[in-house]
Order: sequence, then structure tokens, then C-alpha cells
Amino acid sequence: YQVVKRLYKKALKRASGVVFQNPDDRKFFIEKGIISESTRNTVVNGSGVDLDYYQSELSEVSPLRFLLVARMVREKGVEIFVEAARRIKSKYPEASFELLGWVDENPNSLSLEQIESWQAEGVIIYHGTTDDVRPYIQNSSVFVLPTYYREGTPRTILESMAMKRAIITTDTPGCRETVEEGVNGFLIPPRDVDALYDKIMYFIEKPERAEEMGLESFRIAKEKYDVHLVNRDLLKFMELD
Repeated sequence: YQVVKRLYKKALKRASGVVFQNPDDRKFFIEKGIISESTRNTVVNGSGVDLDYYQSELSEVSPLRFLLVARMVREKGVEIFVEAARRIKSKYPEASFELLGWVDENPNSLSLEQIESWQAEGVIIYHGTTDDVRPYIQNSSVFVLPTYYREGTPRTILESMAMKRAIITTDTPGCRETVEEGVNGFLIPPRDVDALYDKIMYFIEKPERAEEMGLESFRIAKEKYDVHLVNRDLLKFMELD
């Protein structure tokens, strides 16, 4: 930690400005002395999302499909998602839980063998990797990212919001800003399988809420995360606007 802190501090010492993707990271950098309170900085709403590219019409998905898109590492909450899925499928075997993302060489990466064993068990469907997430989001009901990895602002959440999907994610930096609790989805504590189970069950018992919350996700994406708005704010900060 100290080595990383020193490297950040050295790298940013001569920066004319620092851009953060969420307010928690800005607070952290100031409190830890990585930048001073006088350092010119701003917070933008993630990297933004292209609403035209990720446009989608709501379509009835039955039975409900819960999708997690991420690198297959533990910190993204994949195992938490799988355990919640296992509990729910014992009661509602028709519900679908799907994984999309690559297996990398990170020491905390899940092995392909492990993922395939979950699929053989009938708990999840693993789609491997793709260059285009849109068909998978389109065929889902609710996007789930139970990450406890320190995110900037996860692009996969923004893409799913742009495509009118309800969101379940964690109350952590970079994620909490994307959800208006009970409006476009739910925030859960990190590493909390019980909480994730409860929120998934909410949608199974009230499937109409997935569509209603999905529309709210799009509203928030349009008002807050449209890439044109984010780029405008960046240009203004850079004094190029």
C-alpha cells in the first residue's frame, strides 16, 4: 500500500488537474495526502455511456434472467452470485443465472474448471467472452454486480442502465452512485450473500418491477451518464470547452 501511495503521489505531483470517477476516490486521495486539498480536481460521472450504441427496447424475458458481466475474479463477487443462485434455484429452478467475462491470469482469478463445474451443476450458464455485450444484456432481466473490488464506475453497470435494466450492486465506491435505492435497483453490503438472495427474490416475486426499474435506470443514464454530458464536463475542466 505504501509503495502504491508513493507512486501515485509522485505521478500526480506535477499534474495540472486530477479527474476522479467517484467522490469516494477523491476523498480518499485527499485524506491520505496523495493530493493536497489545493490540487485542482473534479469528479465526473464515470466514463459515460453511448446511449445510441447501447439503445434497447424492453422485451419480456421469462423466466427471469440475472446477468453478471465482469472479469472472472473473486473480487467481482462471482462466488457470491453463484451461491445466491444455488439457493434460489433450489426453490425456483426455472430462474436463470448467467456469467459473461474472461478468465485471466490474476492470482485471484477463478479457474475455467471451477466455472464449468458450476455450469455442470446447473447453477449458472457461462457464456465465455464476447466483443459485444449488447445481446446478452438484451436477453437479461436484471444486471447484478456484487463486487467488492474498488471500482471507478463500472462500465458494465452503465451499459446495462442504458439498455433499461434494473441493477443490483454493492454499496461501494463507484457503484453506489449508479443506484437510487428502490427506484432503479438495490444496493447490498459487500460479500453479503443473504442480502443478494433477498434482492434477487424481490424480482422473482415481483417480476413486473424489473421492467419498471429498468426504465428508471435509463432515465438516470440519460440524465447523468450520457457520454456527451461527461465529455462536456471533462472539456470544461480542461478549459478546452
